[in-house]
Amino acid sequence: MGTYAEMSKQPQENKSSLFKNVSFLLVLLSITFNSSGISIYLLAESWYVVNHLTAGNSLGIVLMATAIPRLVLMPFTGILADRYKKTYIMFLSDIFRGLLLIVMVFCFLSNILSFSVVVTFAILFGILEAFYWPASSSLIPAIVSENHLAQANSLSQIIQQFFSLAGPLIGGVILTYGSYHHLFGSIAVILICGAFSSLFVSKYMRKTQHSSSESLHLVKEWKEGIHFIKEDAFIKAIIIVLIVAGFFLTGPLSMAIPLLVNSVLHGSALTLSYLEMSVTVGMIAGGVLIAVSKIQKRRALISLLSLALCGLAILLLGISVHFLQTLLLLGIIGFVISFSNTFFVTLLQERTPQDKIGRVLSLVTTATTGLVPLSQALISIFLNKGLQISQILMSFGVIVFVFCFMMMFLFRPIRNA
Repeated sequence: MGTYAEMSKQPQENKSSLFKNVSFLLVLLSITFNSSGISIYLLAESWYVVNHLTAGNSLGIVLMATAIPRLVLMPFTGILADRYKKTYIMFLSDIFRGLLLIVMVFCFLSNILSFSVVVTFAILFGILEAFYWPASSSLIPAIVSENHLAQANSLSQIIQQFFSLAGPLIGGVILTYGSYHHLFGSIAVILICGAFSSLFVSKYMRKTQHSSSESLHLVKEWKEGIHFIKEDAFIKAIIIVLIVAGFFLTGPLSMAIPLLVNSVLHGSALTLSYLEMSVTVGMIAGGVLIAVSKIQKRRALISLLSLALCGLAILLLGISVHFLQTLLLLGIIGFVISFSNTFFVTLLQERTPQDKIGRVLSLVTTATTGLVPLSQALISIFLNKGLQISQILMSFGVIVFVFCFMMMFLFRPIRNA
């Protein structure tokens, strides 16, 4: 089977507007419901443990219970996304999570929603969520033309980033005027709406989705995905770049902001909120620019230059001692990261055959996100050895900056893609 780039060269599709593509709009609606549902759920889960159960010291256990199953299962759920109807997988993921939240409502009203029960629900939620994202990310290339793919990915990213901000606000409003059963019930309604949005996508697709009748061999097909990545030098280079970015950028950034607020800026919780918001706002702004500019050439080079600039900003973040400077640098980091994320994912989608795209994207996600906890652990060791977070940021920033330019000079194909 050919790659997406080979399959999508159809003039009638290339001329049509992305916003006239009903299938894509329904997928975008599904992602909207899913992103808002997840962000509100994480707030509900965290605040219930901290405020209602007064078990704040054990919050990390609940968050890990949600994240670890998703991380472990995604390489295999990507295989299912390649083998079976993606819209059905998205539907089932959302509908079962919606039903799970309805059960949580009854548990809360029955006064049996204890810490151990919350952890159980967190594990189940993480398992079900692991099925959604490989299916949705691999569905987008099947329903939009090649020249609209980066725009489609940027719109998906904008929605996810927007609801990472808006979701907790919505949840907070619901909880202010209601109780936890209203909050859990609202999340259930949101996810069920997302489920039916996914279900209707296939009715408007130009090509019918087919489920494979061959026997499913998870380990064998997982190895096929690994082999495909190893054989394609360009895809392998992109994945190496994403892994380095995850380890030296995402990991430290997730820890640095609260540490900088406390030890360098001597700020408050409000200061922390402003700084974290600036990253998200920067990512949304970058996504909007990608969506309207429709850049098609030198996207890998732009992505590498963006990561190099991000490394420079991380270096300067380690030097900064003023709030406005830090706010601006974090906004720049969010802005440039959106370019590397969107374009690298788009290039992967274009170069990967349709029958392997789910497992390739899920393997990439697992590799990049799986190293973030290792990065955080390494930073914690450095901090315990007496290093300051500012010193760590400067060192990591230099590593990313030098690495990106090495990739540009040593790997010629990436300069032209």
